[in-house]
Amino acid sequence: MKQLRELMEDKTRPLAQNFDAKPSSGEIFVFTPGGDLRKLPEGATVLDFAFDIHTSLGLTCSGGKVNNRPAAIRDVLHNGDIVEVLTQKNQKPKADWLGFVTTSRPAPGSRPRCARSTPRTPVWDGKNWNANSRTGNCP
Repeated sequence: MKQLRELMEDKTRPLAQNFDAKPSSGEIFVFTPGGDLRKLPEGATVLDFAFDIHTSLGLTCSGGKVNNRPAAIRDVLHNGDIVEVLTQKNQKPKADWLGFVTTSRPAPGSRPRCARSTPRTPVWDGKNWNANSRTGNCP
């Protein structure tokens, strides 16, 4: 922790440059615009970052800014990135989100909402019509 604190307090280089070394544990370290450090799994996306901050932030995430550049919710983050989350009130979780998130954090919030938004339709299971099945691409 002492080394981490020293790196964060080093004002001779931009904060992101202090974290160019790649951790061997399969994790990355990214920052909020306020300078708070967040640990995420390697391959994490802007959406993973949003859910890591708070579930409601993830559910309304519409994109972000990575190092002050516009970024899509599926853009992969890198060690030392500074990430800002952009939200929209009318944003809803989508089934395809489950295909690119790397953390388990969004699952409790997005899967139930996704399931509730999918209409119930009878499905033939080979013997009977199952009226409790759902159509669509939600898992």
